[in-house]
Amino acid sequence: MNHEPQIFGPYPHGKRFRCVLSDGQKRTPLLAFPTEEAALRFAQSALRQLIAATPVSIEEALERYREHLALTCRPASITTSMFRLKSLLPDPSSTLQALTPAKCQAAYLALAKRQKPDTHRNALATAKTFGRWLAEQKLTRESPFEAIKPVGVRNRGKEQLTNDEAKRWSDEALRQAQAGSDGALAAYMTLLLGMRAGEIVVRTVRDVDDGGKRLRIRKAKTRAGDRDILIPEVLQPLIAAHCRGKAPDALLFASRFDDGEPTPYKVPWVRDNVRRICKTAGVPMVCAHSMRGKHSDLSVRAGVTPDVVAESVGHTSARVTMNHYARPESLHEVQREQAAQRLGLG
Repeated sequence: MNHEPQIFGPYPHGKRFRCVLSDGQKRTPLLAFPTEEAALRFAQSALRQLIAATPVSIEEALERYREHLALTCRPASITTSMFRLKSLLPDPSSTLQALTPAKCQAAYLALAKRQKPDTHRNALATAKTFGRWLAEQKLTRESPFEAIKPVGVRNRGKEQLTNDEAKRWSDEALRQAQAGSDGALAAYMTLLLGMRAGEIVVRTVRDVDDGGKRLRIRKAKTRAGDRDILIPEVLQPLIAAHCRGKAPDALLFASRFDDGEPTPYKVPWVRDNVRRICKTAGVPMVCAHSMRGKHSDLSVRAGVTPDVVAESVGHTSARVTMNHYARPESLHEVQREQAAQRLGLG
């Protein structure tokens, strides 16, 4: 049964015409008019008034917003947005009238006590975008989140290995990968290719392109994440070995269950292998995401421009890369060296 307000008709009513207006539960005959057009215009006006007077639940607003996001966003991004919003919103069965600025402020401060700054500030940013959409759709008079000030200081990237530590880690990962370790190769790709763990576990043979020189990434976390990566020569034979004798749609890395059917590894498999190699290489324990940061930092230090690095790791802008991945001082060092060379001092 459709619970949305809607119009039925126009229907003949004697020598005149009238429509029937449904509020989702009952139907109400409207005034009759000489023509169908006049009856329909009146019904449409009545429908607009009914919609404006009908309270919209938070749950219904979220579903409409989900449909709006689906026009431009990836499913994974929509899921993340919905998760963040629900952490700040009250009972979804309550109406949007419950979203007062004071209640939203209190909900955010309560969230800030339970979560790290990056997490709750991301939730607030998502809520502000949702609030502006509510106001644009005339579902609320104004955004109930707009005046909320974020608290806490964001973490500027994950802890990274030093250059010497990264060299020891890289040598150990390469040694294990050449010895046939799938996990070591997957972990090695986080550093050499700057790939997300979730991107690595779903790669197929077909993604290895251009004679084994490039790796195609599609259906990534964001649209900017769709990219083609140049595979370094040291990785080319290792990845080629994982393609040999397999169908184009076969996974590069596959876990097998009792039924024998290959299935992708879970994301923690890559993360666990990064940490395992940290232990065997005798370097501090870091996460797989930290390796993406180290890849970005080393790329900038090698003279690659931040825009190109951002494109390589699938960021929407160089600002994200430099704020959270590469160290700003790495870029400054390169710029100073370039300036010195131009002045004849290098």
